[in-house]
Parts: sequence; structure tokens; C-alpha cells
Amino acid sequence: MFAFWATVATAPRVFLDRRELGRQARRWIVRFFVPYFALVYSVGLSVPESLRFAILIPLIVVGYSVVTGLLFKWVVDLSRNPQAILCVNAEGGPDMLTVPCDPEPKSLILDAPVNLQTTGPRERPLSHGVHMRTHIRHLRCEHVSATEAEDGFQVLFAKAPDSDEGYVLIQRHFEFPDRGECYVETDDREFCGHFRIQSAHLSRNQLEIAFDREPVKEIAVLFSTTDPVYAEVSRVLRIMIPEIDIS
Repeated sequence: MFAFWATVATAPRVFLDRRELGRQARRWIVRFFVPYFALVYSVGLSVPESLRFAILIPLIVVGYSVVTGLLFKWVVDLSRNPQAILCVNAEGGPDMLTVPCDPEPKSLILDAPVNLQTTGPRERPLSHGVHMRTHIRHLRCEHVSATEAEDGFQVLFAKAPDSDEGYVLIQRHFEFPDRGECYVETDDREFCGHFRIQSAHLSRNQLEIAFDREPVKEIAVLFSTTDPVYAEVSRVLRIMIPEIDIS
């Protein structure tokens, strides 16, 4: 019973994990589960009905115990890999581990249009006259997706599916108190971490978010997608960031 519920609670996080460790764990789980289920169904259909319970229950216990072991290995590997948790805020909680970021921050997006390229920080005046530095990141993405798994929500903007460059990932889990923070990640280490979103605006082809303090960090994403995907992205972003302005 423990192995079953451990799998139910943890497996969705593994399949939402875009890190290499997550990909490895997914491959091992799939490689085990496919032949395992084939074996269980073959045995269940071939033995007499009177013996099915006595034979299948041990097989099920063994199967979910193996998967629990693979999930436990995934957690242990994360704890032993400093790079894998480099972008995790120390106060983010155990459910907020996410993928590693590029150790070398990038200040220029080379494939962005000329009028979108940004180099270095800017200073933006506040209403009381104090200037606060602002780091701005601009991206153009062709792949857009929204994911919901129990109490976890995620929106991904990327140049291509499974791309490790030129992407923006926004996650939020409601299983534990999170102080209203989202996990934000790009391939630039400077823009990774758990933050309370200060402002957010979504239109049909652009997302803009601002977070953190001194310097304030802003991300602007130009994207193109279908109406159904845009509707789902809008819905998930509204759940994660209730104050978002959608036009």
C-alpha cells in the first residue's frame, strides 16, 4: 500500500521534471512498467481464477516496490547533484525541486529581433524617485504548453519541445504553503528561483512578468500557438498568478 501511494504521489513530479535526472528516471520507469504489466496480465489471464489473487498480489507488491525504489533513487540523485538543485530557493520546500540552469548567465539573446535585444541591466525610476536596476530577458518561442498534475501546475514556453536553450518555465505547487511564490526558470541562471510575481500581463502573442528585487527581473516572451492551447495557458497562468492581467 505504501509503495502504491508513494508512486501515485511522486511519479507525476518525475514526469514533469525536465532535468536529465528526471529523463533518466522516466526511462527506467517506462522500461520496467511496460514488460511488468505485460507479465502481470499474461499471468493473470493464464492461471486459474482460484489462484489469481494469491499470484497477482505478490506480483503487484513487487512491481510497485521496484518503482518506489526507482523514485527513491531519483530523490537521492537530486540530493547528491548540486547542479540539479542550483536554482532552488532554500525556503522553497521539498516539492519545488526543478531543473538545472546554465551556470553562465547570458546577457544577450542573439536570435531575438533587433528591437528586442537587451544587454545588461537598466535603471527604472520608481514613483518615489528612487531608481531600481532592472534586468530584462526577451525570448521568442514557438512551443507553448500548459500542464496540470493534481496540485501542480506548469506553463512552458520554448523554442522547441525538450529544448534546453531559449525557454521559460513557470511552476507552482499547492500541496504545501508557498507564500504565493512561483518557480521561474530559464536557461539563464540569474532568472532561476522561487519568486513572488510582482506583475504579469498575457496577451494573445506575448507574456510579460516581473519579479524579484534589486535588481528587478523582467521576462518578455513572444509566442505563437493555437486558440485551444492559448486558452489552456491562460487558465493555468490564472491559477498560478491570480493577479495576472489577461487581454
